[in-house]
Amino acid sequence: ERELGELKFKFVVGPACNEPEKVDVALVYSVPRGGLRRFENLKAVVSPSAGVTQFRQQDLPSQARLCRSVDQSLTQHMVVFARTAVLRYLPRFDHFERCSRERLWGFEGPLATEISVGVLGLGEPGSAIALALKQDGLQVHGWSRTARSFPGIVGHTGDAGLYELASLADIVANVLPLNPKTRGILNKRFFGAIEAAAL
Repeated sequence: ERELGELKFKFVVGPACNEPEKVDVALVYSVPRGGLRRFENLKAVVSPSAGVTQFRQQDLPSQARLCRSVDQSLTQHMVVFARTAVLRYLPRFDHFERCSRERLWGFEGPLATEISVGVLGLGEPGSAIALALKQDGLQVHGWSRTARSFPGIVGHTGDAGLYELASLADIVANVLPLNPKTRGILNKRFFGAIEAAAL
């Protein structure tokens, strides 16, 4: 039991709920097995993720509204994580960490700053990542299912654009949500296009 001002409410954490008819709001990243239709009085389903494409309407009560929480800190955390992952390769930290473990010592210069990064998904977090990497001086390509335009970002769209991006990028950051449309998008053909460009 919790109180917020004059409001009293009860939290149920986890998949088990003995009184689904008393639940007003569900905060879930994805629909649990069996869906949420047994929550017959549900007013809203709130996703803590950046998107809601992982939800299917047939798994939800007809009256429930599907919402996503807007949290700028989530986007900022994703930007920091992506920049850290990409920028560690420029001074070749990954290479020197490997050499250190194997006790191999020698100098090798950093990679060229003209390195090209591909960002899959240009929604709110993806576009923020792409623009941050562009500000870092990198060449950035972005892919989305429908055409989107951002200053300094080379845009790609559709199946042809996906494999074109793979052939041009030295590093790929995948920011796509996992749903039926994106499942398997990182496939043998995609990695083959990256590998062919590296030869």
